Amino acid sequence: VLLVALVTVAAFAAVNFSGRLDVTPTLTYPVSGNMTFSIGVSGALNIEASNEDETTGFYVSIYPKLTTAATVVSTPSGTTTALTSASWAWGYWGYVWQKLYTSDSFTVTLQAGNLGRGWPGASGANFSWIIDPPYFYMYESNAAVGLKFDITSGDLSDSLRVFVKPDASKMINVDVFNSLSFGFLSTGILVQKLLDATSGLPPFGLSASVDLAKALAIEGATLKGFGYFYIKPTASPILQSYLVGADLGIEKLSASVAFDNTNKLGIAVKTTALAPVTVGADIVIPDITNITDFQLAGYASWKTGLIGHTLSLKWVENTATVAWRLRVTF
Repeated sequence: VLLVALVTVAAFAAVNFSGRLDVTPTLTYPVSGNMTFSIGVSGALNIEASNEDETTGFYVSIYPKLTTAATVVSTPSGTTTALTSASWAWGYWGYVWQKLYTSDSFTVTLQAGNLGRGWPGASGANFSWIIDPPYFYMYESNAAVGLKFDITSGDLSDSLRVFVKPDASKMINVDVFNSLSFGFLSTGILVQKLLDATSGLPPFGLSASVDLAKALAIEGATLKGFGYFYIKPTASPILQSYLVGADLGIEKLSASVAFDNTNKLGIAVKTTALAPVTVGADIVIPDITNITDFQLAGYASWKTGLIGHTLSLKWVENTATVAWRLRVTF
């Protein structure tokens, strides 16, 4: 058994382990109702390996999650906190890959497994996600077999990925995702279920970002505009959904603003002026036609030894929530 293990390990030139563990005590207090206390435990273990010449390899992520909940109940001797639920969940995500051709400027890679394509919640870079900001979601990571074509030439880089996946009605279908970067401009396009388009253009997603600070040679500052769009040529209106916004920053102050097609507006601000503590706040207005309905979040984050701490307070739908996330990454 030991010999088999040694031979197995020797087959990999590089094996990298990474992951995280989160423990989050949370206290929730609705304006009308009982205060509740819960502790969430979640984490992930990522394993990435390749052979000696880095032509084949794999990636896998395994993530267990424990969630408990409790509530304040009355007893003859007063009140106490009672556990109401506890649950475990397990998941995994991964793929294998093999480089079919490689040169200084062009690489072709075969991939199979859970292959991500698209945008799994794109928004401004400075939102804390303690409350949900406006975001754009067009993403899939179901099992597929794909070819990845990577081209680099100076400031130009392009990655074209073609995915073949199972389809209940056609046996197979095809997704295509392309991302291109050139200087201060980055673009992306995603077409899903390409074989469903029997006439005319299929629905597709577009992304674009412009780094104006880089374009204007502004040093020590961030000024980036971005947009994400879902377009369905056969529908009315053609533009089905969108997200637009900007990331701003100078010295120790950063901010983001984002707006989507549902009239949802989000603004985030954070500063490292109190380093090593980072302090920030988010405000989200779900519908700008009703500015009296809003959500707020504030937080402070810092690190002690191996543990990263985030202490947060949020106000959503007449409910205040205080959470203390302790995170270890490796």
